[in-house]
Amino acid sequence: LRTFEQLKQEGKVRFLGFTSHTDSGGVLARAAQLEHYDCAMVAYNVLNAGYLERSIREARAKDMGVIAMKVAMSVATHHKSLQPVPQWRIDKIHRIVPGEEKAPVKAYLWALQNADLTAVISNLWDTEHVEDNLGVAGRTVELQPA
Repeated sequence: LRTFEQLKQEGKVRFLGFTSHTDSGGVLARAAQLEHYDCAMVAYNVLNAGYLERSIREARAKDMGVIAMKVAMSVATHHKSLQPVPQWRIDKIHRIVPGEEKAPVKAYLWALQNADLTAVISNLWDTEHVEDNLGVAGRTVELQPA
């Protein structure tokens, strides 16, 4: 931390952040408590949101940015080893987000509704994903109970 502060004073770095793929809620809560970090990028989706919501709010209250990643991984993946995606996950996102969009697009749209997030990383596996996700940027929907 001292080294980072020195580099910051020298103008060589501006922000300190981290990423967390596992125990995102616990790691984010501890980071917000420590108040050393400017931002965090955490795995966040419809499956783990309940575990993360409080930590995300705490981080925001400490003026810490939170970037959501892997928001669509719970309902779609290009990793062959994780396929097929369980149908109950896909059904869940279709219950939560109204409309005719594909499940991964709905997952992205769902995450964008969380005003406590600083940013949401879109899945960009191919041109189709880019175009689908660009179509929901800035859009709001009324989320339904899961």
